[in-house]
Amino acid sequence: MREENKLEDAGWQFGFKLKNEHIWDVFIVLALTEDCARRGVLLDVRNDGTQAHRFLAAMQAHNDRIVCEGQPELRHYCNTCMWTYWNGDGGARKVQVVVTDGLSMGHPCCNFCRQHLDEGLDRVCAIVDCWKACALTAHQDMEHLHGEKMCTNFQATKCLQKMHAAQPNNAMVTQQLSDALDLEFKDEWYALDPTTQVMKLFTINNPSSMGELDGTAVCDGKSELGNRKLRAKFGHSRTHNEQIVIRPCGIIVACATMVATEAISNVLHMVKTTFSLPGTQKPEHIMYDSNCNALHEVQSRNNTWFDNVGMCVNVFHFRTKHKEGDKFCQTQCNPAHYPELLNAHGSWFFNSSIAEQVNVWLGGYHNIVREMLPDKYDFFSTRW
Repeated sequence: MREENKLEDAGWQFGFKLKNEHIWDVFIVLALTEDCARRGVLLDVRNDGTQAHRFLAAMQAHNDRIVCEGQPELRHYCNTCMWTYWNGDGGARKVQVVVTDGLSMGHPCCNFCRQHLDEGLDRVCAIVDCWKACALTAHQDMEHLHGEKMCTNFQATKCLQKMHAAQPNNAMVTQQLSDALDLEFKDEWYALDPTTQVMKLFTINNPSSMGELDGTAVCDGKSELGNRKLRAKFGHSRTHNEQIVIRPCGIIVACATMVATEAISNVLHMVKTTFSLPGTQKPEHIMYDSNCNALHEVQSRNNTWFDNVGMCVNVFHFRTKHKEGDKFCQTQCNPAHYPELLNAHGSWFFNSSIAEQVNVWLGGYHNIVREMLPDKYDFFSTRW
């Protein structure tokens, strides 16, 4: 008889098969002990309760400290993300650049927790902007369409495709990963055909994560059929995207979870808060694919923190995504207007597309983190 069988027969409480839970425990313990070693303290965790909750308080304390002090990489600089030059008057100047972008990846968020159940929000209809009056035929039709979709082969195909995205890819995005993200993050709405009076389901796969101005009117709610879009929430809610701030050399210096949308004001607040922490230096340039809207926001609110900070659109987006007829964007957010971003040969010194490149790599973790609760998700995201 094998030794492990003898131990099992003797009532040995531990198994011999390596499971995902064991890997996660090792990762969390290693990350926490390394963090404590850097700070010269001992890791102190509870001895009672379940294993799943034993390290929760330590992870929460770590997350709170990151918010107050920033990630260790926040104060990083090197020859790839900072350079010095001599200006016309003979003085030495430095240029530090950060790039920010959002990735459509997140975790489940509040969906009728105990507090909200007590407030009666469980009685809210799944149809957005409608209180529970679900005798309405149109709303019943929407739920019926949703049920049909969930029962089709599409759901099985979705699960199979997502399995291909379980492991991160070092550099290049695969077609399987692209398909999985398309299926996971989609814009979905219902509309009543004015001719047939039949409710239809519409889906657009993988809407890009773009900054949005607060209070700005979005689509007028008209579909191609000319009638109002109706939206529903039949499953649990999820956070909208992960926003990263990264150096051109590839070092991620900050990340934040956007709950509902990639609002321009939230991105600006994130950057301002990050580089207002002790020991940090405000960058001379912030590159962002929606910087023309961000600069409008800064000027309209007279946000003086961004004075003397260049706010241009990254090179790729400026060339391909922004209108040549937009005078404000062309004059205020054109990276070519800043000679300090160019090297002696007239080419770009900094890699302004680094955020999108790194987001391809981060997308490989989508299937790993998508069901994590906030504390574990935030702890894991600071280890990237």
